[in-house]
Amino acid sequence: MVHGTKNGGIPLHTASRIVAILTSIATTAQMANTNPWWDFSLDPDVRSDANAARLPDEQGAPLVNPPDENGRFSLEYGQYLGLERLLDAQTPASMIPDERIFIVIHQLFELVFKQMT
Repeated sequence: MVHGTKNGGIPLHTASRIVAILTSIATTAQMANTNPWWDFSLDPDVRSDANAARLPDEQGAPLVNPPDENGRFSLEYGQYLGLERLLDAQTPASMIPDERIFIVIHQLFELVFKQMT
C-alpha cells in the first residue's frame, strides 16, 4: 500500500482535489458573472475586434494593459502575467530547497486544475 492512498489507488489528496474540481464545475456558470477568467468568447466577430474582445474594468477601461495618457497600449510582460503577485505567493517556510520545488509544482497543478474547471 502506498502511503496516503486507500486500497493502493489514487492518493487521497488527489481524490479530494478531483472532488473539489467536480464540485467547482457546478458553479462555473455563477463564476462567469463575477470572475473575468470565465468571461471569454469563441465568436469570431468578438475575437477579431480588439475593442470588443477586451475585458473592461468598472470605468470601462481595459482590465489589463490600459492605455497611457496618449492612448497607446504598452504591454509589459511582468505586469501582464502578474509576476509580482505570483512570485510573492512563493514564500517558503524553511531553507530546504525541496520546499521551493514543492511550492512551484503545486501552484502549477492548481493553475492546471483551474483550466480544467
